[in-house]
Amino acid sequence: MIAIKWWKPVNHDESQVQSLREQLGLSAPVARVLAARGIVEPQQARDYLQPQLSQISPPSRLKDAPAAAGRIRKAIEAGERIRIWGDYDCDGITATALLHSVIEAAGGRVDYHIPRRTPDGYGLNEGGICQAACDGIGVIVSVDCGIRAHQHIRLAADRGIDVVILDHHRPGDELPPAAAVVDPKRNDCSYPFGQLAAVGVAFQVCRLLNDEHAKKHLDLVALGTVADVVPLVEENRVLVREGIKQLRRGERPGLRWLARKAGISTDEINAGRISYQLAPRLNAPGRLNAAEEAVDLLLTDSEESARRIAEKFDELNRQRREIQREVEDAAQEQLVRNPKLLAAGCLLLADPEWHSGVLGPSASQMVQMYRRPVILLTRDPEDERMFKGSGRSVEGFSLVHALSRCEDLLGAYGGHRMAAGLSVSGDNLQKLSGRLDELVRETLVPGDLLPKPRPAHQVQLPTVSLDIARELEQLRPFGVGNPRPLFCSHGIDKARVEAVGDEAQHLVLHMGGNLRGIGFNLMRTYQRFGCPESLDIAYFLERDRWNNRERLQLRLWGLRPAGSGRKGLVMSALRGRWRTLSRQYPSEDVLRKLYRVLNRRLQPDRDSGAPAVREAAATEETTERDVPERGWFDPRGSLADRILHKLDGLDRLGLHTAMLIFSEVDLMAPLEHKGTRVWLPLPVGEGAEVSLKDSPTYRRGQKLREAVRRAASKEDLSDAELAAVLYDYPPRQQD
Repeated sequence: MIAIKWWKPVNHDESQVQSLREQLGLSAPVARVLAARGIVEPQQARDYLQPQLSQISPPSRLKDAPAAAGRIRKAIEAGERIRIWGDYDCDGITATALLHSVIEAAGGRVDYHIPRRTPDGYGLNEGGICQAACDGIGVIVSVDCGIRAHQHIRLAADRGIDVVILDHHRPGDELPPAAAVVDPKRNDCSYPFGQLAAVGVAFQVCRLLNDEHAKKHLDLVALGTVADVVPLVEENRVLVREGIKQLRRGERPGLRWLARKAGISTDEINAGRISYQLAPRLNAPGRLNAAEEAVDLLLTDSEESARRIAEKFDELNRQRREIQREVEDAAQEQLVRNPKLLAAGCLLLADPEWHSGVLGPSASQMVQMYRRPVILLTRDPEDERMFKGSGRSVEGFSLVHALSRCEDLLGAYGGHRMAAGLSVSGDNLQKLSGRLDELVRETLVPGDLLPKPRPAHQVQLPTVSLDIARELEQLRPFGVGNPRPLFCSHGIDKARVEAVGDEAQHLVLHMGGNLRGIGFNLMRTYQRFGCPESLDIAYFLERDRWNNRERLQLRLWGLRPAGSGRKGLVMSALRGRWRTLSRQYPSEDVLRKLYRVLNRRLQPDRDSGAPAVREAAATEETTERDVPERGWFDPRGSLADRILHKLDGLDRLGLHTAMLIFSEVDLMAPLEHKGTRVWLPLPVGEGAEVSLKDSPTYRRGQKLREAVRRAASKEDLSDAELAAVLYDYPPRQQD
């Protein structure tokens, strides 16, 4: 991933800044942040700095919320059985736990159902509704799904079941025929805040059932809201802020144990730790196909049960990361094998063996690498003719709107601007790719792919202090729509630079006195700039505790040689691109070293004269990764791990590229074994000469590196040229 971390100082209206300082007693940096975000009126600023639950709109303003609460209350009073039908992501799981807690406390006969990603799929389904009818369910409360489930809601009605929908996805042209449809995105809904997560919608309905009891579960609201990546502004910010206070008290055993397995204490929980440490563990079982136990974790009062489930989820999260890495490797391998795919405005890739549960996160990672929309698809286990999966987008391109313009090619679709799910027949994959390419190129110019300069508030280093860092805490929680304030200082003459980390990848900048900055994974950036003596830096102010003492620390976000501006950052990005290409497309020297290692280890069985493939079939417990390192080579196996550790200038993708290069010059041959591609050595005639230049893939790597070299020699690169060389985004071919 080539990151261009550039920033631009914010221009402030100093009269507004001075007014905020005088009326609220704020420091200049905090007043400048508020003014830059349009928070300029004193009362507006007070509401922002000291948010209260009273700022949340009355739930009765949410269209159909009173009807939803009324139908649930009627079921409670009549003793009807209620089933909460949630989604398998963190938003749906927390909303399910919230509704279950409030309805049960009100005396309701309630249970819950979370469908499995495979084979049930997203949302309501026929099998689950028929089972509900057999179980005597009178009301289904569908949360985080259902807004487009017309057919299934009619089926439920035919079975004598009322459906109450609590959703936050955009409805279709017609609302489903449910007993109540609560969705702030309804066209006829006048609720003043339309960005609630599903758990926020559920919270408002629960308030109508029992306001005080609903507020006891704001920890669930915070968890689901942050995990669903909705904007942390206005009502969401209030809900998350109050919910984090509950999370820090650690009153829920399941979340206390989940935090412990993530290596944090509950009093350290903030929005960032929810996003990167808690939510992935809570999402992991749903991604790998069994999410109901996640609701159990949130509801249990048993320490032992909480510990057991949290440990299981931690292991599932580890497995999820491994599966996700394999999908990302395989997707990039497709791009290496077929470079024409990279010419598309939207990268649409499919593999029938991919795990459906990790396609969304994998697509997100690839968006960061290639700076354009990415859709990853796998075979639908219910219909071999269909592929289903997830897509992620970039700012400026609405993925769900683009899919609506491809509706005639799709089986189903839904989602948001930045994320969507879809199904498509295998026969339509190529047509879909072509149409999405046209839509992307109609909407985005190459410059849109480049990271935008991030606004930063310029300050003089001597004026920053621990008190200002504490004052900035009032702006939390930080997230989408409410980013952590970035500051910048220019012309910093460093006192000393220290490399830290297992691979010396992090940078510590000592700036005199007790002031220090730490930049994670910034050491190579600093080195690519030639270790300059004077720096411009961009950073966050934070409090750091060391030896039981609190001190100010700068969390470095970006750096560059003093005064270098855009050109210096572009040169650094080009150096990074060169390094990435060199690892992904190994040099002739690295390839020859690799081949010597493989040729030595992958020898024929001396007794039989045949490759040691037979050893893999000797027992069912043996897999291709357990095979002795003779016979064949698995780029994901143990020998590959040792090679990557010892052979400098190679990464995992580069290993796959090397195998492709070797196959193109008849040194290796691919073999599919138990769903995994492995490689067999081919005999080379005595005295035969092999030229790597005969490999199209090897020549492509040379061509890409040459493009970087030419770009670096130019005085000024256009956005289109920079996007092409950094992200393989070529201009559209002229007819």
